[in-house]
Amino acid sequence: MLSKQAVSNTIDYALSKFKNLYFPDHAYFSILQKTFNQLIKRPTPIAIAEIQNSNEVSDILLESAFDDVPIFMRSGGHSYAGFSTGKGLVLDSRQLKEVKYNSNSITLGAGLTLKEAQDQLATNGFTFPSGEFPDVGVAGYFLGGGHSRRSRYLGMGADSVKSMSVHLASGERLQSVSPTHHSDLYWALLGGGGGNFAYVDSFEIEKIPSFKEYFFKYTFPASVINESNDVFAFWEDATKKSPDHIAVNITVYIHNGYISKLIVSGLIMNIQGDLAEAEAQFKKTIWSELANFDPSEFEGQMSNPNFIRSNRMKEMTFKGASHYAEDEIGINGFEQIKEAIRRYSKQSNMYMGLYSMGGKIHRPPREISFPHRNSLYMIDLFSNFREDTSKHDLFRNNFNSLYRSLENLFSGRSYVNYPDPDFGTDWPQRYYGDSLERLIEVKRKYDPRNRFDYGVHSLSRLV
Repeated sequence: MLSKQAVSNTIDYALSKFKNLYFPDHAYFSILQKTFNQLIKRPTPIAIAEIQNSNEVSDILLESAFDDVPIFMRSGGHSYAGFSTGKGLVLDSRQLKEVKYNSNSITLGAGLTLKEAQDQLATNGFTFPSGEFPDVGVAGYFLGGGHSRRSRYLGMGADSVKSMSVHLASGERLQSVSPTHHSDLYWALLGGGGGNFAYVDSFEIEKIPSFKEYFFKYTFPASVINESNDVFAFWEDATKKSPDHIAVNITVYIHNGYISKLIVSGLIMNIQGDLAEAEAQFKKTIWSELANFDPSEFEGQMSNPNFIRSNRMKEMTFKGASHYAEDEIGINGFEQIKEAIRRYSKQSNMYMGLYSMGGKIHRPPREISFPHRNSLYMIDLFSNFREDTSKHDLFRNNFNSLYRSLENLFSGRSYVNYPDPDFGTDWPQRYYGDSLERLIEVKRKYDPRNRFDYGVHSLSRLV
């Protein structure tokens, strides 16, 4: 790590060489260093480089002044735990927004957000298996695996990546990291987390024609929530029976110790025809049987995979973490969830999203390091701390108690893109499972000096 004197001696030289390098005394630095989750207080970076083109990356990595400085990489900056920044040099990718159409693929710059990428692809009739939150960066999304409501039909976000342009810690640039060139690094990058191995400046993804889809939603308010056990059991069973082009999720809204609302929402993808034909197709599916549970509200409408909500995600103060279900937990398991909610969510607001997997997630086109493919669904527990800061410790304790109380129901695995700094020493197994040992080998090979960091849950801590 550079000493204070070394940093001071470096500033004038570095500023003369790198025009988009910002130190803490610059007004723009405070804007660049902002993180999404205001609950996480990350150390102030030594400097932030706002990358303007890929050549700058190699120049910075080759610069001797930064030899002993940990390197953090940031795309959208939406790490739940703020792991894309820290006490080191942050390489900020958000100016790398190129979209290039090739004969059989599309190249996306690492600085694009999901919404920016989808909006640009839509104008040319294409799509990709992206998530639905607008300001999430494509780089972090792909490198963590990339869950999406459309993944049952299109695969994980990472599954669409054909190759990447990569900068190693040595400063060497690899123009094409793919299943046939540096295949071990390709495998590790896609699922091994955004900040562990190398800097990626662009992704070559498959050309997927856009399509129409039908969105439906059932809302169960508190007045009929007694049926929630049966609704959940129906969802677990029907998810297994659904074809790839249908994906249905459950969101459980939690308020002060009870379930205030339950929503079952889904997509039927690759619809042929108009709204009337889509509704007729929906009525032939098993999901139309949810009407038998007497929901208070049903909504159905045509949509398309290029739609991402237009409002920007502002900074939030929150806790989030995930579980994966490898087996059905049934009515008894959901009753245990409700009992845990009654015990641990008093004075708190949370939601629990249950996201169906299966389909093409279970049948990948190629091997990558994402280790949770065979799960039935993922559980995302999330709490937005809206009240005054004096209650944050209470909310955090409630969240952690509820999360831990559900451990016995699920696999003990967690999504690396939803990192939780409150995890104990088992975080490597949680994120990486059976991929861990091989990931460590790739880390040693391509980043032997441990220059690239990923916060307290970096693989640098294990090698």
